Amino acid sequence: MKLQQPLISIIMPCGKDLHAITSALVTLDAYFAKHTFPYELIILPYTTTSHVKEVLHRFTSIIPHAHIQEIKGGHEGLAIQKGMLEARGLIRIYMTPVCASSICAYENIEQWFRKGYDIVVGSRIHASSPSLSRISFFDRGFQWVMRHILVSSIHDADDGWVAYSQKSAIVLFPHTVARTTTIIRESLILAQTQRLKVKELCVETQRTSVSRKPSLYLKSLLEAVHVRVRLWLRTYALKKPL
Repeated sequence: MKLQQPLISIIMPCGKDLHAITSALVTLDAYFAKHTFPYELIILPYTTTSHVKEVLHRFTSIIPHAHIQEIKGGHEGLAIQKGMLEARGLIRIYMTPVCASSICAYENIEQWFRKGYDIVVGSRIHASSPSLSRISFFDRGFQWVMRHILVSSIHDADDGWVAYSQKSAIVLFPHTVARTTTIIRESLILAQTQRLKVKELCVETQRTSVSRKPSLYLKSLLEAVHVRVRLWLRTYALKKPL
């Protein structure tokens, strides 16, 4: 994959946490201002208030190459899927607002794609992550269960960031069905079936715990089981491995 002047797409679904969203936009704007490569920032509000939407429109009017794509239905997974498929970038990075600082720590993320990797995962719950000891036992337990249902080799795919090559995003996301952040693990296990190369890096984020409603934890787990059953039944209509 030739990336002399990489075009990066940031796909950032956002909810109602206005502080996290605005902090992320400021951080990303400062990061891209230091670089000359072309980029785009896609913000996907999937469940927000009118006030949050108003603030987002104000920010995107002053941040170059940032635009909003509103998602109807309130599904974060749908926002991620839509962003990945409609992005134009050679590298398409899914991230939550709290991960802006960690993605900016990697100045040369494109180097991994030059080395032949198709997907790069920035994991909070990696054995060598500096923030591991500050992540709650419950969060680590949740990710441990998710690992043993889907993609045991990846420590934390839900709340770090994940960068996809254009090719891998186009191959994987038309087939995803999850409507929570389980869609990321779904895409990674589909990547295994396509023999795509995945690299996991450890990252440190500003947030050390995941703020989810108990019902969303349960929904994510049920979706993971659903994905596993679909794999067993071979209902995914992917072509033969690339």
